Amino acid sequence: MDTSELLLDRSILSQAFNIVENAGPEGVSQMELSVKMGVSKLHARTLCRNLLKKGVLSTFMNDVGRQRVYR
Repeated sequence: MDTSELLLDRSILSQAFNIVENAGPEGVSQMELSVKMGVSKLHARTLCRNLLKKGVLSTFMNDVGRQRVYR
């Protein structure tokens, strides 16, 4: 868990969005997001679902396995 890059003055949703945005066109999986943010898998899933509802993320199924990746 790498929490050294998390900021206290920004919301956790904006930090999650910044991580996804910085991942580039390849995107980031929920598991990678949970590791980078230092939160549980379920919390990362909730963050992704909230960002999807806001319309700032899209999801696709990766060809390697059945892993969801967020862009």
